[in-house]
Amino acid sequence: MSQDKMSDPDLTMSEQLRHAIRRRGLTAYKVAKDAGVSHTIVQRFLDGDRGLKLDSADKIARALRLRLMEDPSIFTMTILKPDTELLTRGESMPGENWRSALLRLIPQALGDGIDRRIQMFWQYEGDKGKGKGFVDIVRIAGPRVGMAWPVEHFLIETDPPQL
Repeated sequence: MSQDKMSDPDLTMSEQLRHAIRRRGLTAYKVAKDAGVSHTIVQRFLDGDRGLKLDSADKIARALRLRLMEDPSIFTMTILKPDTELLTRGESMPGENWRSALLRLIPQALGDGIDRRIQMFWQYEGDKGKGKGFVDIVRIAGPRVGMAWPVEHFLIETDPPQL
C-alpha cells in the first residue's frame, strides 16, 4: 500500500492505522510499549482478529504521531433560495469543484430532472474568499419565458470556502 493509498477515502481508520504500523516496519511489541497498551491487543489488531477501543487507538496514534484530519478536498455546499430559505445542503464528491457540486445538488433537491447551466456567478467584495456567492442558473428544458429559458437565482455557501 503506497503513501497515496494511505489517503484513500475508502480505507477505514483501522486500515490506515494498520498500514502506518506496517509501513514503518514496527512490531506489535514496539507499538504496544511506546503506546502503553497491551502487546496482545496490538497483535490481535494487526492480525485483524479484533478492533481497538477508542482509548487504545488514541494512545497508539499519539505514539506514532498520527492525527485524524479532514479531507481538504471535500466541502459542504449550502444552497439557498433568494429569500434565504434552505433548498439543500450536501457534500462534494472527491475531486469535485463548486460548479460541479452545484449542478449535481440542485437537480437532486428539486427532483425535476431538468438540465441546468450556470449563467452568471458573482460575489460582494467583502465575501471574496469566504465561500459565499450568488449564482444564476438557466434551465435548459421546460417552458420558456418568451424566447429565453427561465433563470433561477440562488445563494451558495461552501465550507471550507471554495469561492
